[in-house]
Amino acid sequence: MSNAVKQSKPFVRDTTIKDCAELAVTMREEDKQEVWHASRSSPKDVLLKSVSSSRLCWTVMWQGRVVAIFGVCGTKNDTGIPWMLASDDLVKIRKSFLRECKDYVNKMQEHHPLLANIAWTKNTAHIQWLKWLGFEFQEPFPFGEDKELFTYFYRKTQHV
Repeated sequence: MSNAVKQSKPFVRDTTIKDCAELAVTMREEDKQEVWHASRSSPKDVLLKSVSSSRLCWTVMWQGRVVAIFGVCGTKNDTGIPWMLASDDLVKIRKSFLRECKDYVNKMQEHHPLLANIAWTKNTAHIQWLKWLGFEFQEPFPFGEDKELFTYFYRKTQHV
């Protein structure tokens, strides 16, 4: 496959530290706000911490740009903490991303039967995406210094 063709189609690869610096600059405003309300951290600091803490971590690339970084951090038990931060370019590759992302969540659950985290309720695009992926939600609650509303979400491995 030629380099030009590969760059025109979105693809996923392992994350590098350089990816964090790029996405920190181009991050969606909703993601920046969620990061701030949850941790009072900068996008770059949260990305570096999340990537270094993740058992699995991937970068979505498109047209030579970092579109999203996502992964799962482990805990002492079987629970994994999934996370994703993205640029506004994610909506431009929405169909391709949606086709692929369930496989990555399933890979996370091979290591962590329970995936759980919190999401800022005003980050509606991410909440819709998480619901589409089969995550369940609890009632919103005030969180952080600003007491912004966040919601706990989770997904258990489905045994067939």
